Amino acid sequence: SKTGYTGEEIGYELYIHPDNAARLWNLMLEKGKQFGIKPCGLATRDSTRIEAGLPLYGNDLAGKYDISPIEAGFGPYVKFHKPFFIGREKILEREKSRKMEMIRFRMNRKGIRRVKNGDVVVNMNGQYIGNVTSCAPNAEGYQMGLALVDKKFTQEGTEIGIFSLPHGKELEKEEQVNRLKFEEEKPKIQLKLGEKVLMHEKAVVLPRFMIEKGKME
Repeated sequence: SKTGYTGEEIGYELYIHPDNAARLWNLMLEKGKQFGIKPCGLATRDSTRIEAGLPLYGNDLAGKYDISPIEAGFGPYVKFHKPFFIGREKILEREKSRKMEMIRFRMNRKGIRRVKNGDVVVNMNGQYIGNVTSCAPNAEGYQMGLALVDKKFTQEGTEIGIFSLPHGKELEKEEQVNRLKFEEEKPKIQLKLGEKVLMHEKAVVLPRFMIEKGKME
C-alpha cells in the first residue's frame, strides 16, 4: 500500500511472505545503492511522523492520557452527522468539558537532555499545563514532539517550557509534579553557590500539522 506512516508524499508498506522477507530486503539494498538507499529503524520513523504531526496509538492517541481523536487533532474525521457509531455518545459528552488538546512543538536549543514521553510541560509562569507524549530529533538536530496541553496554550508561536527530568523510566504525572514542587520549595539556605537547580527548557508551539505537504519545519 502507499499509506506510509512517515509524512512523506509517498511511503510504501510492503506485505510479503516471511520466507521472502530477507531476500527482498537484501535485494532492495543492493538495487537501491545507486539511489543512496539506506536502512533505518523506528527512531527515524518517529522523527518523520512527529514532524508531520501523526500520532502513535498508545502515546498520542488513547493510552494513559485517554486521548480522544478530537484532542489529537482529528476532529474533522469524527463524523458526528452519522446517527450512530461506537463511542459517539461518550465522545460528545467529553466534548462538553474538554480542556486539553494536542500540540506539536520544537525545542529552542540543540544538545539538550532528551525529552521523553511523560515529561512535564509548563507555561512561562512555571505553571503545569500538560505532558509530552512523543519526541524525537528532526533533520536539523532540534527535538520536535507532541504534547497534550491546556487548550489555552495551543496557539502557534506560544512559548512553553519542558522539564526533561533525569529519570531512567517514565514517571506518572503526579510523581513528576511532586518532584518539581520539592525543588521549588527547597529552602534556599540549603543551596550552595554554583549548585544546579532544576529549570525548564524553552520550546515553541508549531502548527498542529505541516503547513505544506512534504515540507518540514
